[in-house]
Amino acid sequence: AERIYTPSCGDRVLGSVANKLAEHFVVDIHGTSTENAMLSYTDFEGATKRNRPDVKIGDLVYARVVKANRGMEPVLACVEENGKANGLGVVGRNNGILMRCSLNLSRRLFHQSGRNLLKKL
Repeated sequence: AERIYTPSCGDRVLGSVANKLAEHFVVDIHGTSTENAMLSYTDFEGATKRNRPDVKIGDLVYARVVKANRGMEPVLACVEENGKANGLGVVGRNNGILMRCSLNLSRRLFHQSGRNLLKKL
């Protein structure tokens, strides 16, 4: 049986922006209990309540999981703890495609290529 991804704090994830709400984006990360995660408008480098990031529905974002509790939607951020993006943020524009693969394959790809994998794709 295929293992299903369970978000954990500190994980790096790729997700597709599914919706924009008043204070945050809804990001589809294909997780277990819920397939959606929350990403605040202010959790991007240089973003404030007045200066919102240019993110559209369908964009792909590379983010880190900052809160993950069972039965609750995970919370994402596109900045490190120091407030810098360091490669996090929008990585695909205009209805990017997010392909499902096994958890094992995604981990092997990431560990072999690290952040360079996103550039190669």
